[in-house]
Amino acid sequence: MFRRKFIKTSGIATTIGLSGVASAASATRPGIPDRVKELLRDGELERAHDALDDRSVGYSHTRTIMGSGDGGGSDGVSTEDFLQDPEDGSGTLDLGVYDTQTDGEFYAFLYWDLDYSNTLVDGPGPDDGVSISFSDNAFRLIPDSPNHSDQTNSHDTNQYGYWAEFNDVKPYLINGGVDGPDGSSSDDVSTQNHGDSDTNHNEGWLDLRVEVRDDYDSTHANVYSDYVHSWNPGGVPTNLGISFSLGGVGALTYDVTGRVDTWRAEDNVAHEVQ
Repeated sequence: MFRRKFIKTSGIATTIGLSGVASAASATRPGIPDRVKELLRDGELERAHDALDDRSVGYSHTRTIMGSGDGGGSDGVSTEDFLQDPEDGSGTLDLGVYDTQTDGEFYAFLYWDLDYSNTLVDGPGPDDGVSISFSDNAFRLIPDSPNHSDQTNSHDTNQYGYWAEFNDVKPYLINGGVDGPDGSSSDDVSTQNHGDSDTNHNEGWLDLRVEVRDDYDSTHANVYSDYVHSWNPGGVPTNLGISFSLGGVGALTYDVTGRVDTWRAEDNVAHEVQ
């Protein structure tokens, strides 16, 4: 197994503070509405943030560029050989923390976009792993709040957050060959990305709500994201497996079976909680 830490090439955090104060007659503060959550889940992050700016909702956001430029995997294959940014050369990982209408409660959201090139380097492999985590000294997970997009299999929560397995099968990669959306095997759900068949994007999201602990005395708290991509460089999907666990803050760990290569993308964002 080859494992390396993915270096963040871009990840400028943007924090927007509240510009207004809720009236004394109101029991709530400006918070993220459900319609904006839907925009985020649809990948319309710019529109969502514009809407929050108009409502004076507090949020913090960072984008990490996943992919190009650091030299390649165990067999000399660089990640830019099979991942491309939707705009300029690799994948993207967006992490945000947003005020809700309840004081002391926050909405954490993670969105990823893997944009594949037309190569066969990224052979079929186990699922990817993805997580949102936080210090259990700062936050408490609100029960039944975690949600995920439809390409997940196993998923679980603990005191550090939420992790899931993401079915990242390359669009149109069928048993080592490329088959377009009109091909005979494109109806096989197990070989598709469950997403938009008109593009080569492979996108997903996780979200959850947390509440700050009563005895937490800092003004800001961090939320962390991890993404672990796995693939079979040999292209023959035999005896492959991967398992994940969230062992701590920003610590999505994994064990693999068979010939599996991996890379990791990670980020964190600080948000005002007091």
